Amino acid sequence: MAQNQLEIIKIIGDSSRISIIKALYQKSRYVEELAQLLDLSISTISFHLKKMEKEIGRASCRERV
Repeated sequence: MAQNQLEIIKIIGDSSRISIIKALYQKSRYVEELAQLLDLSISTISFHLKKMEKEIGRASCRERV
């Protein structure tokens, strides 16, 4: 398997990340929206988004200022 494929498998191996991906597939969302929608803390959402962005560079989420 190519390295890129292994990285993607590692990313989607976590159920929280799959839920985040599904929610972002529907529309772009703020971190706070994802946290409320998925019943996760903002820090947990941020952790997973950073992990996905680092591994595959494709996390689309805006943080409210």
